[in-house]
Amino acid sequence: MNVKNKKQLVDKDSREKLLHCAEFLFAEHGYDAVSLRSIQQESGINIAMISYYFGSKEGLFEAMLKEKFPLIREKLEDQRSSELSHLEKINATIEIYTEQMFKNVNFTRIIFREISMTQRPDHNKLIIDYIRGNLELVLSFIKDGIRCGEFRSVDPEMTLSSLVASIFHWINMSPVSVKIMKEKKKEGLYSEEYKNRLQFHLKDMMKRHLIEI
Repeated sequence: MNVKNKKQLVDKDSREKLLHCAEFLFAEHGYDAVSLRSIQQESGINIAMISYYFGSKEGLFEAMLKEKFPLIREKLEDQRSSELSHLEKINATIEIYTEQMFKNVNFTRIIFREISMTQRPDHNKLIIDYIRGNLELVLSFIKDGIRCGEFRSVDPEMTLSSLVASIFHWINMSPVSVKIMKEKKKEGLYSEEYKNRLQFHLKDMMKRHLIEI
């Protein structure tokens, strides 16, 4: 490996480590409580490098959003252009969201903390724009299914709202879910078993809601 390629690899590793550590700290303590110094201490990477890669804590936060959200968007776009039935697209959507949620618990917690706050309108707008764009695609699956007769005539917006709320309830209400599921710690909720259980339930719920029996 030549010197240039080695430096690029080190730069990539350092940048990803900063994003990972910042995500953990933002989820645990909230954006306001996290300083560049604390990110440095968690990552072991000099503050000057944070400025080099992201410019500021704000820039680091926005980079985290811009790298995570498009992953879901690309997968939803693939579903829209596929030959799957509309119910299969809904099922695939459930898998996409639950897979990402269980894989990125900290990111999900950050998003819903930030979206509920008004102190940082730029963060709020950026997050809402990303979420809205993704959910408009999911809404189109429901509306197209109704239009072609595959789905019964349900309220598409309320159906979408119910689906999204059910998915993210698992993270947002984890202190309650821990008690209901009789788990000792919230980390127990993020197992492969619970992910599969949630996916099966949501698919069954949507099928019963959307398909005439």
